[in-house]
Amino acid sequence: MTLFDTIRAAWAATDREGALDRAVEDAAANGARVRDLLDALSALLLEVRAAGADDATEESIYTVCDRLTGWCVRERWIHTTDNSRL
Repeated sequence: MTLFDTIRAAWAATDREGALDRAVEDAAANGARVRDLLDALSALLLEVRAAGADDATEESIYTVCDRLTGWCVRERWIHTTDNSRL
């Protein structure tokens, strides 16, 4: 299963925002690079946009991106093994 498959499966869960957060946190803790995670989240965003997502739905994905890049309070950061912030 690819990283994108994992992200997409999390998005398909009943609690999509929580599942997406956990999937990205787990992937980051297990060595996924920030750039690869952002690429997978961007691909998900394009997919949900093509399906007609509204602004609130897109914001759910952006919130995870913000946590990943450090564009939020430090306590909410998703910590990665490469410790990079873009």
